[in-house]
Amino acid sequence: MFKFYQWIKSLSLLVGVLLLFGCLIIVEKKYVKQRCKTIDIHIQNVGEQHFIDEKDIFAYLTEKYIYPLQDAPIQQIKITQIENIIKSHNFVRKCSVYKTWKGDIKINILPKRVLARIICPYGIDQYIDELGELVPLPKSYTARVLLLDSIELRNLENTIQSIPYSKSILKVLHLINKEPFWKAQITHISVNRKGELTLTTLFNRQKIYLGKPEDIEKKMKKLMLFYKVILPCKGWNAYKRINLKFDNQIVCE
Repeated sequence: MFKFYQWIKSLSLLVGVLLLFGCLIIVEKKYVKQRCKTIDIHIQNVGEQHFIDEKDIFAYLTEKYIYPLQDAPIQQIKITQIENIIKSHNFVRKCSVYKTWKGDIKINILPKRVLARIICPYGIDQYIDELGELVPLPKSYTARVLLLDSIELRNLENTIQSIPYSKSILKVLHLINKEPFWKAQITHISVNRKGELTLTTLFNRQKIYLGKPEDIEKKMKKLMLFYKVILPCKGWNAYKRINLKFDNQIVCE
């Protein structure tokens, strides 16, 4: 009796495996005939900056891909090639692409985040993204970001990493963009040939001299204390220049 039950159990398992195998064959045959129905493009953090949208990516992909994707055989569509094309877009940081059994192409995109715009009076302005890479200005959209004026940064290609104080400048840009108060107040950063930084505020066009890009976090904390404690007492129009170059003191004019 025990052997009989064992035989039934083995037979049931075999039938189950055969059924599963048969289903996979049917699905595979259906998938071979499947054509691309939709191209679903999702862009993360789309509310922050609007350098690219779904229409831009679709148009860019249509222009660069070897043949039309819509209604193309799903098996012939090369996912890696699509990813590489989208990653080559100036404003794309990361991209992942996959196909579904229903014949859809899913595209997920993480766009670059711009921190500042380099002003080039005699050339072409460029954006700096969160990694210090340079991005050309698009024709369709202008971001409201910090303006950065530096002779050393003009006419660079691809990245700011080639200049000595690039990491410090990038740190300042991140600090300002991360703090809502600074992001709203500071509109312009000027860097002289010595690498010394001067900030300009939106309100009253105050000049804030940071000096060398050293101990930036300490200087910005000191500046925040100045805005919260001293200016409310003295009046917001009391000073035109604020100097933080010297250690443990704030010089105002």
